[in-house]
Order: sequence, then structure tokens, then C-alpha cells
Amino acid sequence: MSAAREEDITEAAADSMIKRVFQVANILAAVKLFDATHKTAENRLKNQRADEVRYGEDNRTAQPE
Repeated sequence: MSAAREEDITEAAADSMIKRVFQVANILAAVKLFDATHKTAENRLKNQRADEVRYGEDNRTAQPE
């Protein structure tokens, strides 16, 4: 095999690896965004439930005027 051919193969392999690295980075970024969105939604739901419990307790303990 000629040196030029080996260089072409090496360059093609390097390009392929770089593309794969960026694909993996994009996938990881998407997963991170999904996790952050899920956590935000989960925290909103927890806060909403805590508020409902708190307001429910306030209504039960409030004295009628």
C-alpha cells in the first residue's frame, strides 16, 4: 500500500471519529436538556402540591369571623 493511500485512510478515519464525537456530544446535550426540563417540571409539580397542602391546612385552621 502506498504512503498516500495510507494517509487518505488515516485522514478518513480521523474525519469519521470527529463526526462521531460531535454526534455523541449532540446526544449528550439533548439528554442533559431533557433532564433539566424534566427536573424543572418535577419541581413545579412538587411546589404545587406543597402549596395545595399548605393552603389546605390554612383553610382548616382559619377561624371564621
